[in-house]
Amino acid sequence: MEISSSKTVKNFILDPTKDLDELIDFCDINFKYTIEGIFNALFVFLKHYDQNKSKVDYLIELLDELVDIKDIDEIKLLIGPIKDIENKIDNNFSLKQKISIKNSKNRIDNILNKINNKMILDNSSGKAKCIEYLVFQEKNLSMIENFLNTYNNILNTHDIGELNIFELILNKYIYLDDSNEEEINYYYHIIHLFI
Repeated sequence: MEISSSKTVKNFILDPTKDLDELIDFCDINFKYTIEGIFNALFVFLKHYDQNKSKVDYLIELLDELVDIKDIDEIKLLIGPIKDIENKIDNNFSLKQKISIKNSKNRIDNILNKINNKMILDNSSGKAKCIEYLVFQEKNLSMIENFLNTYNNILNTHDIGELNIFELILNKYIYLDDSNEEEINYYYHIIHLFI
């Protein structure tokens, strides 16, 4: 099958006549589109969880296994779709739906934590580069908090230059434009997490 877009993968997954085991081959053909398609289909299945529990379990298990076997550059492609599906769930699901999918959502959160840990282990420059990536690129407070809880001596780590990570964050915070309330709020929370 030609994988020309994530929509192609999503439509394949949603087709009840298709064998989901073929997704493993899709990952070798086009990993990015396959991952995006899986998450798009996963969202549809989660909206109708009672009818699709086994498919949800299969897709989450596949994603979990991919984190174990794929290299760090590929598994980073899962971070955006995971954050996206979590935002969609928060904004579009009723309380009843959120309760019914709680275990599946926790498994997705665990995949994100597993990716975070793999990034730490793989990163040749260690913790400093990883926390810099999380703070300045990923901007995910829960991932940063998990990292800080795991590595509570992170204040002693340095970037490539002379500043430690906390000094880098403070410098960024100090020089933010006063009108950028979202960024000010974000870095305030980061500083609070460090403290």
